[in-house]
Amino acid sequence: MPRSCKQSGAAAHIRVMGKHVLLCDNQPLFRGALTALLEARGFTITAAVASAAEALPHLRNGAAPELAIIDVELPDIPGVTLIREATRERSPSRFLVVSACTDPRVMYEALHCGAAGYLLKTAQPAEILEAATAISRGGSTLDPTATAALISEIRRRGADTDRPALTRREYEVLHHLSEGRSAPEIANTLYLAASTVRSHLNSLYAKLGVSDRAAAVAQAMRLGLIE
Repeated sequence: MPRSCKQSGAAAHIRVMGKHVLLCDNQPLFRGALTALLEARGFTITAAVASAAEALPHLRNGAAPELAIIDVELPDIPGVTLIREATRERSPSRFLVVSACTDPRVMYEALHCGAAGYLLKTAQPAEILEAATAISRGGSTLDPTATAALISEIRRRGADTDRPALTRREYEVLHHLSEGRSAPEIANTLYLAASTVRSHLNSLYAKLGVSDRAAAVAQAMRLGLIE
């Protein structure tokens, strides 16, 4: 059975020299193993909790640890939301995500909202120790197996910034336009007035930077808005 690492009363607010860590993971066995690993290397575990609700008070108070190790898959709110909230409240803690989640979108959001590192739970103990030490000292780290996925996500988001922001109705009009339908036919299909469809077409042309339907379809295909 993993021993409890929570401190109580005034002891939780006494700051001593050392490397202080908050653990937030809803898997007791992983929390216990990580606690043993870190304590064996001189880290002080200020709290080991299973949810964001339990973690947030420790990140707000004056004795917030130098490092918080967070899983993104928590039972109450996502770990990314916890990091974002703590960062918004100016928590002095630095964040390392250790998670089984390999979704590049989640990795991106975690780093974007304040995490200084992201490791998968398949990482070796030595890698976790190295990351914890580096981040508590102001550095950063990223799991090598996650790097390629994260780069792809960054590139995808960069490409998305080149795409015009179309409304739902403009997407519908564009879809019918790509299938060769005329403005009156689109109006009949969508149960809209012809003048309304023409208004959507003019808006589409302006957003795509074109002047006719053929160019609109070609530009939309180039931007990946339609296939």
